[in-house]
Order: sequence, then C-alpha cells, then structure tokens
Amino acid sequence: MTIQKKILKLNHKKIIDIPILLICFDRPEELKKNIKLLLKYKVKNLYIAQDGYNGVDYKSKNGHKEVRKILEELIKKSKVNINYFKKNYGKRYGPPKAISWFFKNVEMGVIVEDDTLPSKSFLLMSEILLEEHKHDKKVFQICGSGVLSKNFGSLTYLSSIPFIHGWATWRNRWKLYTQKIGNLKDLYNNKNFNKNVKSFINKIYWLDIFKNYKEKKIKTWDYPLVYYSLINNYQCIKPSINLITNIGYREKNKLSFRKRYEINTFYHLKNIKTSFKIEKEDESWIYSVSLRYQFSLIRKFFKGSLI
Repeated sequence: MTIQKKILKLNHKKIIDIPILLICFDRPEELKKNIKLLLKYKVKNLYIAQDGYNGVDYKSKNGHKEVRKILEELIKKSKVNINYFKKNYGKRYGPPKAISWFFKNVEMGVIVEDDTLPSKSFLLMSEILLEEHKHDKKVFQICGSGVLSKNFGSLTYLSSIPFIHGWATWRNRWKLYTQKIGNLKDLYNNKNFNKNVKSFINKIYWLDIFKNYKEKKIKTWDYPLVYYSLINNYQCIKPSINLITNIGYREKNKLSFRKRYEINTFYHLKNIKTSFKIEKEDESWIYSVSLRYQFSLIRKFFKGSLI
C-alpha cells in the first residue's frame, strides 16, 4: 500500500467533478432534499437509479409516482443520467444493481441513497482520496459517517467495517462484491475475522447477523460487504467528524439525524503507526447491544445454532 500521512485542504469553491450515484425508490420528500443539496453543491456528473414498482401497496405506488415526476422535471432542467428499473428488485437486490450500472459508466464515484445527505466536504474529500488511493487495492471504500468523539479533531483512520450511509469506491473494488456468505464455522476461525473483531460478543453478534442474512431473514444488501471486508482485511477510510446526515429511519438507526459538518482541512491517516487501535475502540459504541440481546446471543452460540 502507498498510504501516506498528510494534511489535506478542501476547496469549497470548487465544482464537484466526481460522479455521484443517487439511489431512490418511493420517498419524494427525502429525494427533494437530496437533489436540492446536490444542485447547491454544483455536482457535475449525477447518476440516478430508481427501483421499479408493480405492486398494489397504495403508499409505495403513490410515492413511486411522485419520485418519477420529480426525476422527469429534473432531467428537463439539468444534465443527469437516470435509470428507471422496469421491475422491483427491493432492498436486497436493487442497490447492488444500481451500483453495478453506475460502475459500468464510471471508474470511481460516490454512492448516496435518497435519505443520506452528504456535506460538500465529504464530496470534496472523496475526490481527493479516490485519486490518492486508486492503486491501494486493500482500500475498499471511503466513508462519510464519522462516529468518533470530538477529542480526535479532524482526521481519517482505517477500519475493516464499512459504513454505507454515503460512501465512495472504485469500479475494480465493487467487482469484488457478491451476495454470498460462506460457512460460518470457517468464519469463526478465520484469522482476519478474529483480527478485526476482538470481543467474543461482537464475534457472535456478526455470526448472528450473517446467519439471518443467509436464511433471508434480513432484506438489506450490505451485510455481505461487511463479511468480505472482515475476512479479507479490506480497509475502509473513515472520517472522525460526521459528514453525512441520515433522514430515513429515525428510531431504528443509531446514526440517524446526527449533525453533518463542513471542514476545511483534515489530517489524513495520522495514527497509522498505531494501526488506529484507539479510533477503532472509540467507534465500537455503534455496535453496542442490550444485555438481554447479549445473553440471547450467548445462548444461541453455546447451543450450536450460530455455527
């Protein structure tokens, strides 16, 4: 890897050249806010993918139509690339299909969903770091969510657990994505998994999630991204300061409605010599679970129902 420590400056007067993918479905109000923000930032290369809908649910049907109207009006006023999916792929297959379409057209770029509002700082940072690390094959993504305390200042660090509330990557990294998750007993004994997930509770936490995903009890698409990052020791570049606001699931998501900030400079990978041990420990609060859930995980593990 060619990672280097350095202080990087962001030029907020700059037009955003890096391609951006906006994924949407049936939430017109969230989409309006996102488009308004991206137009304010003068985004030059905007790609939008809308999942299809052919169901009978009244709320989804009307929301989908409203989103389509917004996109049709946008394309009259701005130069955007829009892909309307003919069928409904859902949360498990829709976003990967949109991202694959995006990377058929671009070599690197930023991915946001309609409920993730990025700061301009994140887009500027992504432009710099996508170029900086395009040959560092172990760097899988650049994240916009920052979860560290204010004591760290403005910096970036490396972690093997990806966040997808606004992120950036390269075509050749995205090609590594698959929705298959391997044998969980092998995972529990995997060297990189144990290196990246230190505590017993966190290990069985991930085993439980991956098991539920394999059994299709979880609809979302992103857990295989975590699985392959952990077992392959892929690195995710994360900011200490939060650069994304999530306006989607207020009560379910611990990252929801956290304030996003604008920054002028950041120290890139300042603590690389310590392998970002303190940073990783500080971010672990987002995976905290109740004692009741911990006991249920322990029971499952010792009954042999997790592996």
